[in-house]
Amino acid sequence: MANAKSGLTRPSSQVIADLPHYILDRNQAATAAGLIIEKQERRGDRLTTWYRGTEQQWRATPFCTRPANLPFAQSPMYRGFGCFGLPRRGYGGFVLYRKGNDDYRGTSVNEQLPEWIEDAGGGITAYGLPDSVIYVGLPEALLERKIAPPEIETDAWMRAPGDDIFHAGPVIWEYEELPDGRGWFRDFVVERENIARNEAEKKKCNFENTTAMLAYWRKHAWVWLTALSRELSRVETKGGQVFTVTADSLATIQELTDELLDAIQCAQVGVRDAKPANVAQAAALARTDPAFRAFLSQCSG
Repeated sequence: MANAKSGLTRPSSQVIADLPHYILDRNQAATAAGLIIEKQERRGDRLTTWYRGTEQQWRATPFCTRPANLPFAQSPMYRGFGCFGLPRRGYGGFVLYRKGNDDYRGTSVNEQLPEWIEDAGGGITAYGLPDSVIYVGLPEALLERKIAPPEIETDAWMRAPGDDIFHAGPVIWEYEELPDGRGWFRDFVVERENIARNEAEKKKCNFENTTAMLAYWRKHAWVWLTALSRELSRVETKGGQVFTVTADSLATIQELTDELLDAIQCAQVGVRDAKPANVAQAAALARTDPAFRAFLSQCSG
């Protein structure tokens, strides 16, 4: 296949056949528009592709969004050319360089390739990345199968709560609608696993033994009950009334309080070794088990 303007012939030996279907569809759309695939280079989980053609051929592709009234420039063009891929926001960009008179090379550099692809049902395809799972399908299907939360109808992403109002938490999901009407939902499973693990760590205490734990419990129970007794034994209302607990009742409350504190101090506590969390195993499970991923997606709200 030759390009009349550039005189180049597509070197088919340099076009990789074993690629995700959306990249093969992209290559087919490019060649159908008259573009040449100069080269595709795969290094590990990254792919770099070089396309080349005229302005008319580039504009004939489905991934040219440059306005018709904006001519191609002689300087590198970083915007106006995108195609579905698996980077941060669903659309991977091309950078176009002018190589000659009406001759432009577009390069997509280090595109992230999925580790696995599977049919999630309902017309939804799942793509596994090292840190997340991306689901592509009709928005109503993503919602019906509870893969994506209802917030995708109004929000493009969601963050986890931060430590304070000045520090937002990490992004836990992103969403974008594709030009063909499908939705692109990225679930940062590993990030949410890390958040859950950190929250669990925060709940852990540094008690050396059960006696220290029970002493802490007894102390705070005493402080809380004493404060309530002082505050509520006699109160005045806004309606002009005074509520006073009788002396006999206060004595009974104090007696029961002492019994409660003694019960806390003498409580029997079982002890066992906690199983250490295997984060790598959990992350691997999240990337391979559809049911587990569906469960995690319900927790994103």
